[in-house]
Amino acid sequence: MQSSHVYTLWFCFSVVNLLLKTILKAFKNRIISGLFLIPVSLVLSIFLGWHIHLMLQNKTTIEYCEGVRAMPLAEGCHLYTNPYDIGAHENVTSILGPNYLCWVSPTSGNVSSGLRFSTKYHKANEN
Repeated sequence: MQSSHVYTLWFCFSVVNLLLKTILKAFKNRIISGLFLIPVSLVLSIFLGWHIHLMLQNKTTIEYCEGVRAMPLAEGCHLYTNPYDIGAHENVTSILGPNYLCWVSPTSGNVSSGLRFSTKYHKANEN
């Protein structure tokens, strides 16, 4: 669940960085290449932003889609909240690890086994 966000974010950052460098070179040398790369960069930037949004809420794409699909059924009711959303900072730390320097190059060794995850109910019982 969480490692897919990490690698997707890392891939998007790398591709956007590469595309921006290529756009600068393309505008110097070839306008047509730059015109092709602008929409690609825009789409990848949106994709990157979307996955950062999901990471801050500690959701997968499937969990988001299920929540949107269930919205009309729970009209007017606020019964369901994501139990894994433990706050933006805690969400990012649980995905990328506690060491801020390792966020640049996330590896699976930063987090737990991936079988048990903190929930807001566990956090409430700790306090």
